[in-house]
Amino acid sequence: MTKLSYTIQDIVDLVKQSMADSLVKTVPLRSLIDEAVQHGRDLPGGDVVDFQVLCDEQLQVQTKRVPLKQSIENLVSNAVKYRDIHQRTSRITIEVKKVGNDFELSICDNGLGIDPKFNDQIFGMFKRFHPQVSDGSGLGLYLVSKNVDAIDGSVGYRQTEDGSRFTIHFPSLGA
Repeated sequence: MTKLSYTIQDIVDLVKQSMADSLVKTVPLRSLIDEAVQHGRDLPGGDVVDFQVLCDEQLQVQTKRVPLKQSIENLVSNAVKYRDIHQRTSRITIEVKKVGNDFELSICDNGLGIDPKFNDQIFGMFKRFHPQVSDGSGLGLYLVSKNVDAIDGSVGYRQTEDGSRFTIHFPSLGA
């Protein structure tokens, strides 16, 4: 039942994303990230994670707020859910860099990571890489990729020495 509930919620999120307000607005990026961090802290185990945000407080971007917010929240949520409980300290670092008119937002953690043999499946529908750790539908990273498409961006994954690094590249749509 729990797995079915997650699947239904993810499908509802997918429908919401496709129906979401597609207007480009000025979005304070730090505030959007802070909301995602608070959401992460509220998840089971989120209270033991050391969050670090490296983003200018004044940074604003012209984008579609809902798809960007959902992408950040999903990646932060995954970083919390798939943290390595054997690590002394669980860390999630969110960093934003402005590159010309574009932005690079990365979310790094020292969690379980994803085996490189799955690199070509990471953003596929119904793909789960640690089913023994957390219930889920396998739609989360698929939703991230669709949301990032909606803001004319791209998302990538790289396994790090001690976890994962997801990077979203996206333009300021009003620039």
